Amino acid sequence: MATDTAKHIRNALKAAGFGARDISVRARNYTTSSSVDVEIKRADISLAAVERIAEQFQHVRRDGSGEILGGGNTFVGVKYADGALVEIAATVREQLAAGRTTFGSLDLSDDEKDPDCFHAWENVTGRHVSQFSREYGAQAFARLLATRGETACLAAAEPDPVVEGDVYQAVRDMAAAALKGDAYPCSAVLLAAVDSETLTAGQCERIAAGLGLAWTAKDGLG
Repeated sequence: MATDTAKHIRNALKAAGFGARDISVRARNYTTSSSVDVEIKRADISLAAVERIAEQFQHVRRDGSGEILGGGNTFVGVKYADGALVEIAATVREQLAAGRTTFGSLDLSDDEKDPDCFHAWENVTGRHVSQFSREYGAQAFARLLATRGETACLAAAEPDPVVEGDVYQAVRDMAAAALKGDAYPCSAVLLAAVDSETLTAGQCERIAAGLGLAWTAKDGLG
């Protein structure tokens, strides 16, 4: 069964423009089940995109409660091949050390409580994506960029952050000072920044999160 599944996956990947030099597909048969290992050889190929293609051929039997039944299953796993991310991880490490804070659709911010960590946020929605270690997080952040199909941003210059950075810091300082009283004046500072288009809602929500305040622009002054 795994051999047939692997063949179907190869054909689907080929139809999507991926060849054997890009992705390897291997079938493994066991006593009661089987698996297909899909390994991506290039960092500029989105893992999420490959998963969408390959995992549609996965066959897993479950009972009424959703538990996996033993026997007759064909599992499909997608990952980057060993060494595929080495080069971009080194680039990420260099750019993080240089102070870069925007990578494609992601903005980075310091952890307010732990200087050894940083956070990644979607710069359009303001959604928190993940937290990383400054010392060991380059590989994990490189994997995130690759999974999202955003490694091309590593070759692009980061937009000049000086003006926006100064404004962001000023609003953050005002919000932090206001928060020493209570949450209401802090919310007022953030809402004013959004209403005046000084900062985006996502930026103000990141400031609030960094200050330990559960606030969104939709909350207003609540």
